[in-house]
Amino acid sequence: MIWLKIVGTFIKVLKDAATPNQIAAGFTVGFAVGLTPGWPLQSLVLVFLLLLFNINLSMGIAGGLLASVISWLLDAPLDALGAWALTNQGFQGLYTTLYNNPFWMLTRFNNTLVMGSLLAWLIMALPLFILTRVGVVQFRVRLLPTFEKLKIVQLVTGSKLYGWYKTASQYRFW
Repeated sequence: MIWLKIVGTFIKVLKDAATPNQIAAGFTVGFAVGLTPGWPLQSLVLVFLLLLFNINLSMGIAGGLLASVISWLLDAPLDALGAWALTNQGFQGLYTTLYNNPFWMLTRFNNTLVMGSLLAWLIMALPLFILTRVGVVQFRVRLLPTFEKLKIVQLVTGSKLYGWYKTASQYRFW
């Protein structure tokens, strides 16, 4: 039953909860948090930004959950990307300076997996934002009208039980 509520909330967010930019920004920021292992400083800053600005928190959570699964599957390539970045001779002076500063140590940039995850997210942040935004717009234009025309949806939303549920859910009893 909890899965139906999650799917219902997800569809509600895509349907009319926020603008496509807010939804895409929430998903993209949440994806960054979920992709980064542990809780380095940059993840805490991103969660703070997610809560502070007017971007969609539900899609941030969805993006974080999806990125957690993806990062687990792509652990080795992300680690290799971070190792490549950290062993690049051109940046050794910068890394030494950052490592000697206690503030930058909180970012755990010297961890190959954290560095690889950060670089991967920086590479795919803009395309992810654009694809999510286009997906939300296309869902609202193409799939939502078809979904609302389904007989089962019309039966459920037209029933008295659903009307009672909509009325009760406004009062937040649970």
